[in-house]
Amino acid sequence: MNIGDRVRMVRGTEEGVITRFLPNNQVEIEIEDGFQIPVRASEIAVISQDEKKFFGNAQELKTLQKDKDFVHKHISKNAQEIQTVESIATKGIYAGFVPLNEQKSALYLINNLDMDLGYALAQEHNFDTNGLGIGVLKARQTLKIQEVNMQTMDNWGTYIFQFLYYRNTKFQIIPPFIKKIKFKQSAFFKNKKKLPILEKDGFCFQLDQEVIPDKSTHIPEINIDPEKIALAMQTPTIEKEFEQKNVIIAPKIISTPPKEIDLHIENLTKDFAKMNSGEMLQLQMDTFEKFLENGYASGVESIIFIHGVGNGVLRQEIHKKLSKSTLIKFFKDARKEKFGYGATEVHF
Repeated sequence: MNIGDRVRMVRGTEEGVITRFLPNNQVEIEIEDGFQIPVRASEIAVISQDEKKFFGNAQELKTLQKDKDFVHKHISKNAQEIQTVESIATKGIYAGFVPLNEQKSALYLINNLDMDLGYALAQEHNFDTNGLGIGVLKARQTLKIQEVNMQTMDNWGTYIFQFLYYRNTKFQIIPPFIKKIKFKQSAFFKNKKKLPILEKDGFCFQLDQEVIPDKSTHIPEINIDPEKIALAMQTPTIEKEFEQKNVIIAPKIISTPPKEIDLHIENLTKDFAKMNSGEMLQLQMDTFEKFLENGYASGVESIIFIHGVGNGVLRQEIHKKLSKSTLIKFFKDARKEKFGYGATEVHF
């Protein structure tokens, strides 16, 4: 151990250089901060050049550890910020009913998203549609729509909810959508739970739970090919009229069916004379099923299907279908004084 040797504390991490020897087996060392301190010779150890080359000194290790902690801290922070952006709520639109008393409840629109909602609300009943409201519902906000009588639920008709998403920062585009709901007592009271945001007990229905973007509204990408354009310009006008074109199909809109549907084959096609009995029956049943589904979706209370008496096959097939359908309350022979047994009245 000589003056100028670099040493390390045996019971610590401090390092320094021996500057002089002191009485009582002590030495004076100058540590990294420039201070000179006396220590016992037995409490220090000389750092060999090989050790220093392999491990570095304690101060360098401290610096490296400090830098590592700094980097780890900021990477974690950035990762947390990225996760926050990715975890933006894009689902969570609810219709909630809060009981006011034994008979009445308040209907609320609940936006539990991190996005604003443009909305248009309506109520369809007996072929008539009444607007309930239009506007913008901010993120994590609620809106009271109306008060309803729970005892007359069967007469509410169909609620129509239309939504458009918006956010004033970067977000992934979500297609607007329309949701139609006809509330039924058999299922309504099974949805009792605490309503989001309102934090009140009520009956909750998620409107965007099964929203599927309509692929028909997707705008196709167009690749411009100069050769094809040149060829098209040379094509005669008559041929162009019959060319297949890319057409953007509008979203399918369910129309409200008439109150009476005549299923006699002569009313469905002009080519019935060329059809056999099986083909006629298939066309009549397809027409019946289409109007049955439209009637349910549009919220009408009932439809009369005129099938005639004939040999009874069409009536039998319709009744068989209705007996298995989950869309209706009941069906019966329609006004016998007018139709005899030639029509069936269906109630949704």
